[in-house]
Amino acid sequence: MPDTASTTMTGASQGMAIGGPVGAAIGGVVGFFQGRSARRREQQRKRKEKAFAIKAQTGLINSTGAVRSEWAQRSEFIKEGRDADRASLMSQYQASQEQAMGTIGGTNLSYGGGAEMAKQRMDSDFLLKNKGMELGYKEKFFSTQLGAESELRDIQGGLLDLERTAMERGYKIDTKSINTSNNLGGYQ
Repeated sequence: MPDTASTTMTGASQGMAIGGPVGAAIGGVVGFFQGRSARRREQQRKRKEKAFAIKAQTGLINSTGAVRSEWAQRSEFIKEGRDADRASLMSQYQASQEQAMGTIGGTNLSYGGGAEMAKQRMDSDFLLKNKGMELGYKEKFFSTQLGAESELRDIQGGLLDLERTAMERGYKIDTKSINTSNNLGGYQ
C-alpha cells in the first residue's frame, strides 16, 4: 500500500526515491512535461470558456434590439387602445348632446334651466370619464415603461455576471454595457 507522502512528491523527488541522482533527473524531466501538459490543458479550458463567454455576451447585447422592439410594440398597442377609447367616448358624448338637443327642439321648449343643468351634467360626466380613462392608460404606459427597463436591466446584469465569472475563472472579456433606460415615446 503506497504511503501518502510518495503520492504527493514531485517528479524529481519521486526519481530520487527510486534511483538516486539519475532517477531525480529523469523525474525532473517527467515532472516538467507533466506540468507543461497541465498548463496547456488549463490554457485550452480558458480559451474555450472565453469563446463561450464572448458568444453569450454578443447574444445578450443583440437581444436588446428585440427587447426594445417588443416593448415599443406593446406601447403602440396601448396608444391604439387609448385612441379607440377616446374616439368612442367622444362619439358617445356627441350622441348624448344631439339627443338632448333633439329633445329640447322636439318639445319646442326654450333652452331653459333644466336643459342647461342636464347639459352641464353631461359635460361633467364626459370630463370625469375622460380623466379616468386617461389615468388608466397613463398607468398602463408607465407599467410598460418599467417592464421594458426591468428587462434591459436583467440583460445588463447578465453581462456583469459574465464578466465576473470570467475574472473568477482566470480570463478576461471586454466590458460591455447597454443603456437600460427605454424611451417608448412618452405618453401623448
